[in-house]
Amino acid sequence: MTPNPDRIIKQGVWLYAGEVTRRVVIVEDDVFPGSGDYEDPPEVANDRNLTCFAVWFETDIAIFGAGGGWFESLSDAVAHVERVTNQSVIWLPAPSSQP
Repeated sequence: MTPNPDRIIKQGVWLYAGEVTRRVVIVEDDVFPGSGDYEDPPEVANDRNLTCFAVWFETDIAIFGAGGGWFESLSDAVAHVERVTNQSVIWLPAPSSQP
């Protein structure tokens, strides 16, 4: 999986391991994925159709991993990125959908 560039609503850069610049994007999504674990209650195990925000960290140049997680609010996604990057993220202007 890779983030859909048309759905990126926030993007930034941060310094991984104090020496490598990597990108991070927050993407608006329509499905909040469940755990898929049959032992979890249905509201946790099943996917939910709702607007949510997925965090994608660049793991190598132009290669993203979805290790950032999904959040029900943009502010929660932003707070997560800031916490994980030890406040080192620099947010860039929002991507433009205009040619």
